[in-house]
Amino acid sequence: MENFFSRKPGLALLLILLFSSVIRFVGLGEKQLWVDEILQVIHSTPNSIQEILKGVAEDRGSAPLDYVVQHYVMKASGQRNEISARLHSAFFGSISILFIYFVGLNLFHSRQIALLSSALYGIYPLHQHYSQEGRPYALFIFLVLVLFALYQKLREQFSWQKAALMILLAVASFYTHPYTAMVFAVFVGIELLHSLKMHRPVFQKSLFAIIGAGVLGALAFFPWVVFSFHNAHGDSNDWLGWRLVPDMIKAFGDGSYPLAILLLALAVFGVIRLKKNRSDSLIDLMCWMLVPFPIIFTILCWRSYFLNTQRQLLFITPAIIYCAAYGLNYLLSLHRKFATLLLVAYPCVCFVIIGLHFTDKRIDFKGTAAYLRQNIRQDDKVFAPKVDGYLSFYFPEIGKYEHHSFDQPGSENSRLFIIDTRYADANDRRNLDKLQKEPVHQLEFRGIKLSVLNQEPPP
Repeated sequence: MENFFSRKPGLALLLILLFSSVIRFVGLGEKQLWVDEILQVIHSTPNSIQEILKGVAEDRGSAPLDYVVQHYVMKASGQRNEISARLHSAFFGSISILFIYFVGLNLFHSRQIALLSSALYGIYPLHQHYSQEGRPYALFIFLVLVLFALYQKLREQFSWQKAALMILLAVASFYTHPYTAMVFAVFVGIELLHSLKMHRPVFQKSLFAIIGAGVLGALAFFPWVVFSFHNAHGDSNDWLGWRLVPDMIKAFGDGSYPLAILLLALAVFGVIRLKKNRSDSLIDLMCWMLVPFPIIFTILCWRSYFLNTQRQLLFITPAIIYCAAYGLNYLLSLHRKFATLLLVAYPCVCFVIIGLHFTDKRIDFKGTAAYLRQNIRQDDKVFAPKVDGYLSFYFPEIGKYEHHSFDQPGSENSRLFIIDTRYADANDRRNLDKLQKEPVHQLEFRGIKLSVLNQEPPP
């Protein structure tokens, strides 16, 4: 592999890109949409941008750019299904591997390490996972990598064209995810530490350009915050504590401790080697990994709704991959047999995790909707507390049958379809239990109990 990377870097990069794209595009429609994906698709569907923005503002204060991109991709495809909803994420996830290479090349000035970083990230299950989800994370990681690549060029040689482009990218990135603020905090940290290390004046043109782009991007995003952020409600945060540490470690492995431990061990070894070699890249990577943490924990203490450890840490993972690739590259020259064993172990574990996630284990709205569509009659009613909106993606006509009362419908010929899920609150639960006390017919879907009142069991 070492010789292949060195002798044919262009071909190696092409093969990495092709394989990374394949595992992101294959199986896009195998798993049904989960609740957040359904919400995004519903809010991405209206024909006017104004209606889309209004819907996104009601979706817990999300940033709107990914919704708009998804809208046009679905419109261009002429479909409204799992594949069209996730197509843009798979595309941005695939292109991100190319920017992993560019950023790595500027960090280490080594094609081999840049290619190794791309290869590790190309099969990294966490990134592959979010590249197959119709949510903003693949687009956000893509923009983060583009911002890093542009920042590196700006730091090498300042120009007003690069500064203007960074402002535009900052606006796009903020309108994809507000965590863009952390990215610019990382840039400022890198600039300050490099200035101290090199004993140069702190206030360089690059620092002013970065701060200016971050501030202008945030100001451009502020009207959206005023318009929508009141909907960004949170849950109780009284459980925050030491359990976040194992959750965080596990998150780096996309739910797998073996992968997380392997990757983090290589990253730690890479950091040690970077320090011994006195590499300037160490400052960049340590800032990338460490600066966001105090900001993240501040947000967690404020509103724990924001906590999903994988999503919180996703934009940090390229830095970990770079450190791991640096450490692994050194091991290849020092202990070839051991490094080769790791090179075999890493993809094996990654493919196992990707394979395990391939099976659809999500709550079966699709099957439930199909049953309703095939069996419901004109006078029937559906009582689906908290999930009628999710079901509407797979059964758009559900609105005609919705029943919001806790009583059975009055018509003699009508039946009541009761959809019982874990999303029902305490009040819903009491009424569901009352209605289902003596159901005539009952079916079990994955994560859903469907009861039918006023109907004889089928023969």
